[in-house]
Amino acid sequence: MASEFKLSGLASGADTQAMIDAMMAAKRVPITRLEQTKEKLGFEKEAFRSVNLYLTTLRTSLDALKLESTFLKKNVTSGNENVVTASADTTAQPGDLLLSNITLATATRVSSLAVLNDNPDTAAVKQSSSAVVTGAGYGGSGVLDTSQTFTNAGFDGQIHNGTITINGVKFTINKDTTTIDEFMGEVNNSAAGVSISYSAIDDKFTLTSNDTGSAAAIAISDFNTDFFTEAKIAITSTTYGAGTINPDKTLAENTFPLVP
Repeated sequence: MASEFKLSGLASGADTQAMIDAMMAAKRVPITRLEQTKEKLGFEKEAFRSVNLYLTTLRTSLDALKLESTFLKKNVTSGNENVVTASADTTAQPGDLLLSNITLATATRVSSLAVLNDNPDTAAVKQSSSAVVTGAGYGGSGVLDTSQTFTNAGFDGQIHNGTITINGVKFTINKDTTTIDEFMGEVNNSAAGVSISYSAIDDKFTLTSNDTGSAAAIAISDFNTDFFTEAKIAITSTTYGAGTINPDKTLAENTFPLVP
């Protein structure tokens, strides 16, 4: 018996592939609907997450309303923000305060009372604010050479071995081995709370306190060196700065009169 081989659609002319695709599409309708529902639920979930975030933020804000301090906050305004600003805590009493007799705090400063080389042959003559005419005296300049020792720097008189104190801190001077630069560096890096400098233009030493105001002090004493004598810095009682307000400190750290 001869075997029989059939090709569906070839003889009948029907588009069997289209029929199969249609049947598969019909079967996928429930799946497609489920996928659409899943996507919709995803959007809803994201919307609920946003709502929950807003509600959490609102709840946090409302928590502050349960605190008494929220309703006791005080606001401070200044008549001149360029001069003074202020803030107040919950204990501040309402009212207006007038700041009077305020002066900006300045550092304490002690300088040589005159040029150090007052001999006409050695005194530095200031030709301008930035130039010094060369004299005919020691070293040919009439000013101190701070890189030299105290013996060779060019003082009019003699510096002797000994110690000086600045604000209670002792500094030892060896006239033959200590240079002026070394001495000034030691002072500036010490706990004395001052800086010392020498100006070749003015031919003077200057001591300046690191702090400002009436609490900033410079107290000096000399034990046998005669440094302050040769530097023409008067050894007097403690010198204090001026002013009442330090702009780098808070109102609580400053001291000044308040007039209600």
